[in-house]
Amino acid sequence: MVKKDSTTTTPTPAPQVKTDAANSIPIIALVLGVVSLLTFMWFLGIAAIILGVIGMRRYKENRGFSIAGLVTGIISTLLMISTVIFFIVMIAIAVTNDDSDTNSDDRGHQYNEQPRREYNDRYYRDDSRSSL
Repeated sequence: MVKKDSTTTTPTPAPQVKTDAANSIPIIALVLGVVSLLTFMWFLGIAAIILGVIGMRRYKENRGFSIAGLVTGIISTLLMISTVIFFIVMIAIAVTNDDSDTNSDDRGHQYNEQPRREYNDRYYRDDSRSSL
């Protein structure tokens, strides 16, 4: 018979990785930047820019996330600004459209104008000239 050793060893626990909660700022910047691009929420783009700059200054290990959050935030904000400018220009063009003749239809005919002679001549020809 084989005798077993009465001492048992307990396994050593795996080392715990300590994470700094503030280290997630670059990742949050990236997430906000991507979400602002996908949903067109300009305020998320501005938050991504701010968090991207903070992440680039404080954290060297997640610098890529900070840069990506900064870039996506800038793109989202620029798209929002260009869209607002586009709509303002379109509204200004529509308001200042020179349509001073309000009594005309799309073809330029006046509403109070008599029908043209050529149109009447087609239907009310003088058939006295035709020979029978």
